[in-house]
Amino acid sequence: MGGVIVGKCIFCNSEGPFTTIEHIIPESLGNTDDILERDGVCDSCQKYFGKEIEQYVLSKSCLGFYRVLLNIKTKKNREPIFDLSRPEKNSGKIPSYHPRSDYGLKFFPYNGDDANRIEVEIVEDERFNKMLADNKIEIVMTPYMVVNIGRFLGKIALELLFKGIGDGVFDEQYEALRRYSRYGTSNEIWPLLHGVLKDPIHNWEADGGDTESRLIYRYSIFELKRYQNLVIFLFDIGSERYGIVCNQKFPNPRVVDQLIDVDGNKVQFIWYPNFR
Repeated sequence: MGGVIVGKCIFCNSEGPFTTIEHIIPESLGNTDDILERDGVCDSCQKYFGKEIEQYVLSKSCLGFYRVLLNIKTKKNREPIFDLSRPEKNSGKIPSYHPRSDYGLKFFPYNGDDANRIEVEIVEDERFNKMLADNKIEIVMTPYMVVNIGRFLGKIALELLFKGIGDGVFDEQYEALRRYSRYGTSNEIWPLLHGVLKDPIHNWEADGGDTESRLIYRYSIFELKRYQNLVIFLFDIGSERYGIVCNQKFPNPRVVDQLIDVDGNKVQFIWYPNFR
């Protein structure tokens, strides 16, 4: 058992084991710096989030598109895929299908010299013809997608809080987000914050050598004292901003007026009423 540190997992309260380093931002987004040492997140929760949450969010939700655009490979050095294959029609408790959403495509990195290009595999010709006619791809954020993006953001936010305030993350105000992030929901969605950035951040920067620096995301976590000390986590990726309120599930909707940044970027809430 050499090298194993036994503590308390911030998600399931277990005493470990803790045998691997936790990447707060997934390695599949290019993160190598934001980590937790062998404490805070047990092996079981690490495995769960990687397989059940991050894999879906980074390949089947809107966030996955930017990985393909910049060809951010997985930690096993595999090329990313943005998969818009048609899901089964609401086979589970949380709806994952919407008739207006475009399906039938898989996106891959472009292997040529031009930046900002991708390759597409056509799975359903009829749907693809509609996209060509409309000159756009329409992706509806179904309840299932909203839930999983929210759990993805909640996981990152709680780990950042743990890194910053240690045991303070076990405070009662974060208990609801901890349960939601780790165990999900069957009837009530934690609202997301979402907006479109005026200045997209996906780009390439050559370092003068044989490698490139790919900027795909940035984030901030802060407290709004004038709104009941709400703790806000914002995560920018590509041309979009996502966010979550960490310590209150249904805050005053007018809080978004306080989240307009110096560049004029705005967000609004995305949520669904109970769907059971």
